[in-house]
Amino acid sequence: MDSEYTSLRGYAACFLPDSRLLGNDGETMGELILVQTAFAQRAHAEAAADALVERRLAACVQVSGPVRSSYRWEGKMQREEEYMLTAKTLAGRYEQVAAFLRETHPYELPEIIAVAVHAADGAYLDWAKEQCTG
Repeated sequence: MDSEYTSLRGYAACFLPDSRLLGNDGETMGELILVQTAFAQRAHAEAAADALVERRLAACVQVSGPVRSSYRWEGKMQREEEYMLTAKTLAGRYEQVAAFLRETHPYELPEIIAVAVHAADGAYLDWAKEQCTG
């Protein structure tokens, strides 16, 4: 095992006694991910959040913001207010979540990124799995 994984396992054991470390044990490897995207309008973000949960593509979706985004688009510097959508889902659902977002997102090129969750409360992980597969 690498030292980063060993350190995280130690942290989880000491401070997160009811958690499961995700990543190197095979059984839970990469189960839970966070998928993020941003919307210009809160109403679009909330509609997408509801649809992801209703379709069981995500266990829970949060909409936060507004946040300030800075980026270059078509050669010009942009600064926009946006609303962040964060979906908690299973790694096996990523392609379905990404396809849904690509099909329904108002942006020409939406940000669709996934971040692996390295540790999660065991009961929460069980609940999330049930919500995405039930």
